[in-house]
Parts: sequence; structure tokens; C-alpha cells
Amino acid sequence: MHSRLYFTTSILLLLFMGLFFLPVNVNLKDLTLKTHNYNFNIGNIEYMDKLLANQRYIYSNHINSYYAAIITYDLKNASIKQYLVNKNSSVNLNIPNKKASVLSLPYSPAVACKWNLQNPMDNNVIRLYKETKVSVPVFTSRLIGGNSERQLFYFSNLKKGKEKLIFQYKNYLDNKIYFKTTLYVNVIN
Repeated sequence: MHSRLYFTTSILLLLFMGLFFLPVNVNLKDLTLKTHNYNFNIGNIEYMDKLLANQRYIYSNHINSYYAAIITYDLKNASIKQYLVNKNSSVNLNIPNKKASVLSLPYSPAVACKWNLQNPMDNNVIRLYKETKVSVPVFTSRLIGGNSERQLFYFSNLKKGKEKLIFQYKNYLDNKIYFKTTLYVNVIN
């Protein structure tokens, strides 16, 4: 009788503990459209990297895809939209005019890779003015490659129009290219 009670209590305890230790990032199969896009407040624009490191990013469990996040902001408010990008594909990103924007891409320093902008920009529609890297503290260990780092590209939106950006995710030791992605940035009203 005691062993049966001990077994039942142990199972219930494990189930209860599991509720508190579930990863914060969600499995892709459980996502609703609401988790792809959301708004947040900006306290101080000088701490934008820290603020972006604490956002809820979606990570792909597939080796041939990733989620790119585009964050648009002004002095008080920001919005984030996340796009599923497949290997060697292109994606259209719509960004409002008269707001700054940040492109946030996942990367893994553990495999000596980083994102590089491959094509020259004409700086008529958008201008790249800063590139940083941040560690995201909330992270799911079920990720392939196990990375929770983000590479951030800060842009000024100069006028309405379209800009083509070609990014490569490249190993900087042996120059092997893992991803090549074309992003069409549409600055709109």
C-alpha cells in the first residue's frame, strides 16, 4: 500500500514540477498567428539592445528555415513581426515610413557563423547604421544547433520605396555558406 501511494505521489509531483519548468518559447506546432506579431513599449531608446534581447522570438526546429524578426519603433512604442524564412528563399518585409527599424536574425557563435550583408546598398530608401549581437536569455534547448543569440541590424527608413538586401549566413573560418536569403524591404506609409 505504501509503495502504491509513493508511486502515485511521485508521478503527481513530477507532473506538477513539469508545469513550472516548461520552456518559455513555444513549439512551432502550437503557435497561433498572435504570437508572430506583437507590440511593446520602449522605456529608453539608448538601451534598445537590452530591450530586444528580452523579447519573445520564435525559433525554427528545422535546419532549413529560421525566423527573421523586424522591429519598427519610434521614441515610445515598438512592434515586432516575425517571418518564417526558408533556405535560399526571398521574403517581403513591410516597414512603415518615418520609423526606425531593426532586423533581428538568429545566429550561433558556437558554430563560428554570422550573417553578412552581401550586396551594396544605395542608401536612398533605408540606411544601415549599426550592427550588434545580443544574447537572448529565454531559449529552448530543443533547437537544432541550440542557439539563442540574435544578430541585430539597425536601419533608418529614409523614404518610401523598395530595397533589396541579400544576406548570407556564413562560417567565418571556412567560408561555408549555410543560408542565402533575399529580403525585399518595402518602406510604406
